[in-house]
Amino acid sequence: TYADFSLYMYVMHPLVVGENYLTFDTQGWEPTKNADVAKKRLDDINVFPNPYFAHNSAEGSFYSQFVTFNNLPEDNCDIRIFSLNGELVKTITHTNGTPFERWFLMNEEEVPVASGMYFVHVDTEFGNVILKLAVVNRGAFFRNL
Repeated sequence: TYADFSLYMYVMHPLVVGENYLTFDTQGWEPTKNADVAKKRLDDINVFPNPYFAHNSAEGSFYSQFVTFNNLPEDNCDIRIFSLNGELVKTITHTNGTPFERWFLMNEEEVPVASGMYFVHVDTEFGNVILKLAVVNRGAFFRNL
């Protein structure tokens, strides 16, 4: 439990002469779940970078393109990406326990999506959010087609 947890940090230079450690506890800082707070935080759900201009500074290589959804509920939500004509492009089930989820700019068949505007529908147990996402993709080079 949280009450049983202690963290000790030893420092190289004492803050007070004769003492070389400092302690603190997290009592009173336990995570809480509140439906009212979760409903208010729906407005904080976002996607970045938006617009996506063929590159994201967090991408590790030329072959890993992605955008990141943030401020998601940590439990469970569904992210559905639609093209402007209403076709479902990708469904992502968010269950990783963090407020972040990546979309690697691929459709359900793992083919890179085209440049254009997309609607994102985030469905949570506390409500729904609709986002707009612009993607300007770089040229795709396919081998052995």
